[in-house]
Amino acid sequence: MRIAQKKRNGLIILFNAIVTLSLMLFAVPLLFADPGVVYKKARPQQDLTKEEKYFYRPLGKVDPFAPFIIKEEERPEDFGLDDLTRKKSKRLAAMDRLLKKLREPKTELQRIGISKLTLTAIIKGKSKTWAMVSDQKGRGYKLEKGTYIGKNGGIVDKIISEEKYTAFGRQSVRKITIKEPYVNREQNLDYRFIEMEMPYNMSVYK
Repeated sequence: MRIAQKKRNGLIILFNAIVTLSLMLFAVPLLFADPGVVYKKARPQQDLTKEEKYFYRPLGKVDPFAPFIIKEEERPEDFGLDDLTRKKSKRLAAMDRLLKKLREPKTELQRIGISKLTLTAIIKGKSKTWAMVSDQKGRGYKLEKGTYIGKNGGIVDKIISEEKYTAFGRQSVRKITIKEPYVNREQNLDYRFIEMEMPYNMSVYK
């Protein structure tokens, strides 16, 4: 009887020890847990099968395909202008280059201003008429239709030597007409006409 009682008491002690150990293992993690940790529910998984449409808006962004070298007609200040304004700017630049080329002096006569020249003579041939002008130093220059004259790309257009009858009698007309190139308001190359008359004390040679 005593042996059976001792075995029963041993089993009770072992059971109590196992229960106590289990409670300690469960309570220890709760004692050392971080009170600031908050567990939230997991976000729902995003459906990757749906496609989102993307629209590129170039306003205010640098064009990655723009050339690093900009042509003369495509100056940085031209960016942002509409097509019509840019075309007008390019045309004006082209006309300016053409006008500059026409005004490049090719002869000594093109280095003298028209106001510094004096019409001194007109020579009439059978089929052609010439004129003579002199500068302030007394040097003479022969002219014919198409001769370049003056600093602004002037060209002799007409050499006129004729007699007109008016209410005051016969009147002599001795002059040359010079046309000078310029760019008009429509950005086209045009010509203005200048007349150089010969003083009355000069002569006409035939």
